Amino acid sequence: MNVVNGQKFWTISTFNPKDLPAFAVTAFEEVRPYVEKFLCAPHPFREGVVCPFVPSALKHNRIFFTTCAENDSFHEHATRIRHCVNFYLASKNEQKGFGALIILFPKEYDTDRLLELHFQNKEECVLESLMLGALYDTNPASSLHSRDYFPLRTPTPVLVIRDMVVSDLVFLDPRRYNILQRLKFLEAFANAFKDQKSPLAQAQVLEATRMHQYYKRKRRIQSLLKIGGCVIVFILILLLCLWFCV
Repeated sequence: MNVVNGQKFWTISTFNPKDLPAFAVTAFEEVRPYVEKFLCAPHPFREGVVCPFVPSALKHNRIFFTTCAENDSFHEHATRIRHCVNFYLASKNEQKGFGALIILFPKEYDTDRLLELHFQNKEECVLESLMLGALYDTNPASSLHSRDYFPLRTPTPVLVIRDMVVSDLVFLDPRRYNILQRLKFLEAFANAFKDQKSPLAQAQVLEATRMHQYYKRKRRIQSLLKIGGCVIVFILILLLCLWFCV
């Protein structure tokens, strides 16, 4: 078990319940079957397993776990997540290949707070070519292959930091983020995969570039409209002043 900045990180093979608070042990034991069995099981609506990268990551011990303390404030949780990003990036220097870091929360952790943590920290992750996901028992996000299949539901709430993959472009255009953030997401994606030669990677980079250009034009138009609106208001004020002066 690794300890960095007072935070404990472990893998399935290094898990020791004596080193962790009770809620973390319970959360780990509930999430473990999701990782080892569900994600490695055949996908019911396409060929292959639910997450194609997990079996190899498990085999090479590249899936880490950590926890956010029960009584930490929202700010303290955000700080812990930044430590998690740094830890995971450092681990990538030692082990190449797909991996993940699963951050465990107490079972009763508020979903709105979990989603806000996800929202506040996603940009930092994407700029590091990482993805950040929020998983919980009522997650409404359905599979890309079936609207009746919900693979992001876990028995206890977690945030998952993982490597960005070429099929992630579909997740980098969320309307909750402003245009500037979406531009950053698309630029980070294109930079991460621009040197890959596979047809899928090239097609996705081309699509990311097209979307980036679209949002760039949209942002420029919004800026011009804003400037134009200010000019109109200024002219109206000036005309009113002239009217009263006359």
